[in-house]
Amino acid sequence: MITNKYRTEYRGYRGISFLTGEWIYGSLAYYHPGLCQIMPQGSWHWETVDPNTVGKYIGLTAAKSYRGTDPEDRLIYEGDIFTADFYPFKRKGKPNYHGIVRWDDENLLWVYEMRCVNPDCRGISNGTRESFCGRCWDSIEILGTVHTHPELFERGTYK
Repeated sequence: MITNKYRTEYRGYRGISFLTGEWIYGSLAYYHPGLCQIMPQGSWHWETVDPNTVGKYIGLTAAKSYRGTDPEDRLIYEGDIFTADFYPFKRKGKPNYHGIVRWDDENLLWVYEMRCVNPDCRGISNGTRESFCGRCWDSIEILGTVHTHPELFERGTYK
């Protein structure tokens, strides 16, 4: 019997299908500028997706998501836009910032980029990047993605 000693629970990648315009989740099959294919979980065919929309599962799960309440709907992927119930994301119950999930090549870790969405906030953290380490993420809520909801990180946007 052949085994893969590196095999782990694999959540994979996602991208928007050129054919249907829907999100496809699965294994990244081939990637280079202009062409990317994902094999959906439980399938044996490749789905061609827009390479600009491809994002990897980062290993974290949100408390809430616009996608639904199922645990799979709450998985956090590169390119997700989120908020949380603690400062600086919210202040006195009002949204200040949204976070955008990114990969940091320099430090080799997942980070979130802060985007000020409150026009009454000075926005001194706008554009800064923070790591996911050491935070209480049980209140995180996924609001959308940079690909399908770009308006969520424009200043003056409230959720």
